[in-house]
Amino acid sequence: MKKNSAYQSVAVLALAGAFALPLSPASAEILNFTANLKSSEVVPAPTVQQPPKTLSAGTATADITFDTATKKMTWEISYNGLTGPATSVKFHSPAEPAHIAPPTIILYGSLSNPIKDDTVRQAVTITPAMEDALKTGKMYLDIATTAQPLGEIRGQVLPKK
Repeated sequence: MKKNSAYQSVAVLALAGAFALPLSPASAEILNFTANLKSSEVVPAPTVQQPPKTLSAGTATADITFDTATKKMTWEISYNGLTGPATSVKFHSPAEPAHIAPPTIILYGSLSNPIKDDTVRQAVTITPAMEDALKTGKMYLDIATTAQPLGEIRGQVLPKK
C-alpha cells in the first residue's frame, strides 16, 4: 500500500507542476540594443541642400530595449559636445549603415524650440516594420542641431553584446 501511495503522490505532484507553468508566451523577451553616435557616421542626403558638413566633436550613446510581447521600444539617449542645442532626435528605418531612410520616430525639439536637456528618455509601441528593422540592424538614430539640421551625429542601432 505504501508503495502505491508514493507513486500516486509523485503523479499528483507531476500533474500539479504541469499546470503551474507560466501562461506567458514562450517567445516573449526583452531585447537590448545600443547605438554610438558620432559625426563621421552621418550620410548626407543627395537631393537636399544642406550646410557644408563639418566634423563635430559631439557624441551620444543610446541604450534601447524592446519588449517582444508588448512591442514597446524604450530608450535613454545621452549626448554631449554638439555645436548647439539638439533640435531633433530621430530614429530612421529601414537603412543599412552608410544609407539613409525616412524618420520613423521623431522625438522632441524643433529649430525654434530646441531640447533643453542632454538626456532623452522615452518609450513607444512600434510597428512590425520597425520591429523588423530594429532586429535586423536596419535602424539608425541621429541628432540634429541648428548648424546641422539634417543630422550632426548618427549611429546604427545594433544588438548589445
